Amino acid sequence: MTNWYICNNCKIAFALFDGTEKRCSTCGESGGEIISREQMKAGVEAGAYHNIDLRTGKRSKNRPR
Repeated sequence: MTNWYICNNCKIAFALFDGTEKRCSTCGESGGEIISREQMKAGVEAGAYHNIDLRTGKRSKNRPR
């Protein structure tokens, strides 16, 4: 199971794989929160976490494929 790291400084969440340091890759902060896969899935379904469109910097929209 993959755990997730949430940075309290820049509000970014990313997956922690084996051997990954428990710190933010963007700002270097090490005081973030580590949550389980189930907690992340529940947060995404509840709308607490969402994907960001890198072109606009806003919430990404679901597009039909």
